[in-house]
Amino acid sequence: MTITSTEKAKYAVAKIEMTAPYDLLLHRMSGDASDRRYYRVTYGAFGEAKSVVMMELADPAQQLKSEEVTLYHDESEELPFLNIHRFLSDIGAPVPRVLVNDAEHGVLLLEDLGDTLLLDVVRRGDHEEIRKLYKRALDILVYLQTNGAEQLTDRCLARRLTYSTELFLWEFRHFIEYGIEARLGPMPADEKLAIDDLCRQWSAHLAGLPTVFVHRDYHCRNLMVVDNRLVMIDFQDALQGPATYDLASLLRDSYVDLGWDLVDELVEYYLAVREKRTGEKIDRAQFATDLWITAMQRNLKAAGRFVFIERVKKKPGYEKDIPRTLSYLNGYKKRAPQLAPLIEKLRLWAPEIE
Repeated sequence: MTITSTEKAKYAVAKIEMTAPYDLLLHRMSGDASDRRYYRVTYGAFGEAKSVVMMELADPAQQLKSEEVTLYHDESEELPFLNIHRFLSDIGAPVPRVLVNDAEHGVLLLEDLGDTLLLDVVRRGDHEEIRKLYKRALDILVYLQTNGAEQLTDRCLARRLTYSTELFLWEFRHFIEYGIEARLGPMPADEKLAIDDLCRQWSAHLAGLPTVFVHRDYHCRNLMVVDNRLVMIDFQDALQGPATYDLASLLRDSYVDLGWDLVDELVEYYLAVREKRTGEKIDRAQFATDLWITAMQRNLKAAGRFVFIERVKKKPGYEKDIPRTLSYLNGYKKRAPQLAPLIEKLRLWAPEIE
C-alpha cells in the first residue's frame, strides 16, 4: 500500500515528539536539481506550534549513489547525505541537525533553518553585509580544508572519492555533449577532438594539484543565513579535490555575479586566512592561475549540467543561468592567458562566451 508524504511526515514527527502531532501541514519547498523532495512540515505538539524540514527520497535505493558522476559508488547501505553529515557534525562544521532518520519510509527530518539563502542577501544589495557573509563563508571553507582535511578518515565517503583526470575530463565532455551539441547540434569530429585534447591537458593539471576536503557545490544557494551565521546544505557529493574548487564555486557562482573587484578582494582574504591557519606561504601568481583554470572547468561543467537537468531530468528554469555562467570565461583568459586556446575554440560554439 502506498503511503502519502503527509502520512510519512506524521509518522516521523511522532518519533520526535513521542506523541501524535496535530494540525500537521506540508508545504512544498523549492528543491535542488536532485531527485529529493523537500517540505516544510508545520504541526502542533504539547500546545506549541513547531516546524521541521522533511527530505523525501523519491527512490531510496538510488539515493545510495551520488547525484554527481564520481566514477565510484560506495557499496554500503548508508545514505551519502548521512555519512557526510556525520563527518561534518563531528568536526563542528555548521550543518543542520538531523532529527529523524526514517529509513523505512525514505524520509529524513531536519532542523528548519528558515528560508534565507546567501543568494537572497546578495540580491538585497547591502554591500557590507555581502562582504561580511562571504568572508564568513571563506572562514568556514578554510576550516574545512585544514582541520577538516586533517580529521578525514576512511569512515567518510569523501575520503574514498577523489577528483581524477578522468572525472574532470568527463565533466568537460558533459559540457560539449549538453552545453553545445544538445543546444546547437553536433560539432565536426576534428574540432571536437582538438577541444578534447585541450580539456584533457587541463584535467590532468587539476588532478595533479594537492587535495583537500571539497564540498563540491559550495555556493550561494547552498549556504543558508540563520541569525547572522551561515549553515551548509547539499553536501552529500563531497569528495577530495583541489583547494581551488570550492573557492571557484563560491566566488564565480552561476547564480550571482559578485564582480571582479570583490572577487579579487575575497581571494586575497582567503589566502591570508589560510596562511595564518597553516603557516604556509602561498605563491599568489601560481594559486591565481590554478584558481581560474578550476573556475573555467567548474563553469563549463555547470553549464552542461543545466542543460541536462532541464532537458533530460525535465526540471525547468536552469538554462537561464547559462549566460552568466559562461560570461566569466573571458575574465579567466585575461588572468590566465594559457587558457586562451581552449576558450577561443569554445567561443565559436557557445555564443554566451562573448
